[in-house]
Amino acid sequence: MKTCNDLPNINRLYTIVCKTLSLTKEQLKSRSRKREYVEGRIIFANLALSMLHTSTLEAGYLVNRDHSSVVHYRKNHNEWYGTDKVYTRAFDLCRNAYEPQKEFILSKSLTIDDKLSVAYVTIKTLEEENKKLREEREQISTILNIL
Repeated sequence: MKTCNDLPNINRLYTIVCKTLSLTKEQLKSRSRKREYVEGRIIFANLALSMLHTSTLEAGYLVNRDHSSVVHYRKNHNEWYGTDKVYTRAFDLCRNAYEPQKEFILSKSLTIDDKLSVAYVTIKTLEEENKKLREEREQISTILNIL
């Protein structure tokens, strides 16, 4: 499994996918076969494989599935990406929100509103990370003051 050093990246990916697709982490990891949940799992697993360099076993664990489901997710992603405009846009939004500093070839289906959505999700994610880091810094300062 991924180390503790990868937890911030994993949590950031959960946040981005859930916010972009209007899902909760529980829905993403649920056993439900609702299309929006399944697409969320497929997007999350494929981003975990490509951005976090997880194995299929690790990606499956993160979405409460086994490795064979992730292999199937990869197959579905390869079939849907570029042909299903809604799926392609959702995947691009999540990918670009995760690593906005990299230049990706955006799908022609992305509009200015989509780009604004990516920026919004990125800002909200960074604000949450900033808040957590401030809290962590406060805890460390408190501990150091006690010593």
